[in-house]
Amino acid sequence: GDLSFLQEVNGLWPAHRYGLNLTIVLVNNQGGGIFSFLPQRQAIPDRFDAWWGTPHGVDLRHAVALHHCRHAVLDAGDQHGAIADALARPGLDVLELCTERDRNVTQHGIVWARATEAVREALAAHA
Repeated sequence: GDLSFLQEVNGLWPAHRYGLNLTIVLVNNQGGGIFSFLPQRQAIPDRFDAWWGTPHGVDLRHAVALHHCRHAVLDAGDQHGAIADALARPGLDVLELCTERDRNVTQHGIVWARATEAVREALAAHA
């Protein structure tokens, strides 16, 4: 994720120095999106971002450019094509996929509900 990337961005330096080939798909949800699944999100919404969400507001393309690497933002339409193109090129590419934390939690809830229902139906069919 984006916070881990910011923590370890200097790890890109050897990739450039030694001419390594690497494609990174970077999920950017402006902070600690995984923590949005915790009960604290609803329990203390006025303090959540400062303590757990930790939005950074950093334009990550600048961190990538610092290490002479290519950067692109993936759009919703052609992620597979952009990834395939990056994998075919020599050097380092960072492909940024921007997501929204609240939407991500909602989408996960929908997927979990569908999966739970599918398991219940399968168990009922075999009972």
